Amino acid sequence: MDVVTQEQNPCCNCQLPNLFKHFPCRSDCLSKLVSTELTVEMNTLSAGNYALMMTDLTGRVMLQQAIAATEGRNELKLDVSNYAKGVYLLTVQSEAGFTKQIRVTVQ
Repeated sequence: MDVVTQEQNPCCNCQLPNLFKHFPCRSDCLSKLVSTELTVEMNTLSAGNYALMMTDLTGRVMLQQAIAATEGRNELKLDVSNYAKGVYLLTVQSEAGFTKQIRVTVQ
């Protein structure tokens, strides 16, 4: 499973290949900059159920959602307009236990 977020303000110009193809290149800036809406794109090899969770850095759960994904590209838009400015962790977990975590900065 690939999980990609769409961003408008990358912190650098080069891109990493494969799973991180839409993420900025520096490991210290693997954070998506958003202000009102976060678009999550999941590329799955097969249909299945996934758990999506957004937490702040203290561990407080801001969003918890089940996703029934189809094989291939799945897109989900998350409204973050009511979130306080700061850093959040977006975690996507498959039924098989595969987990992908992305840092999201709400500005």
